[in-house]
Amino acid sequence: MRMMEQVGFYSPRSRLQAPALSKPQISVLNAVLAAGLYDSVARVLVIPSVDVLERAVCNTETPQGRAQVHPSSVNRNLQTHGWLLYQEKVKYTKIYLRDTTLIPPFPLLLFGGDIDIQHRERLITLDGWIHFQAPVRIGVIFKHLRKLMDSLLEKKLENPRMNLEGERTIQMILDLIRSE
Repeated sequence: MRMMEQVGFYSPRSRLQAPALSKPQISVLNAVLAAGLYDSVARVLVIPSVDVLERAVCNTETPQGRAQVHPSSVNRNLQTHGWLLYQEKVKYTKIYLRDTTLIPPFPLLLFGGDIDIQHRERLITLDGWIHFQAPVRIGVIFKHLRKLMDSLLEKKLENPRMNLEGERTIQMILDLIRSE
């Protein structure tokens, strides 16, 4: 909790109540989760039910195959196109994803796998299976931002005492994340 307090996500005065996060804080938290859990990303599949009375379940696709969001999850009935991060994949009668959260595209583009840009198709692909239909310049911008981040990280590793407070690249990335 001390670390959460230091970065402004928690206050000791709010111990009796759940800390309220602002939309920009939630966006930054989503980006942190995407950076740490990128290998645990799933694409939400919207599959309409033939029976209107049947309860819809959230089906997903991972690099290893299809799975469903666990029935105890708040996202179990999610029916929207998008991406989920999950903490755990378990197998019972079916394969389920537990501890899921819906994630926007920017954190995946910033902290995900290798970016491939297919100019004619106007398609940005991460690791060969995560696809975003977007103008080519968007993919080029994200590739450039990643190079800037990598360069900054290398400098910080070479000089651990380097002060990154107010660093333009970090501020630009935070502004981008918060704007989504």
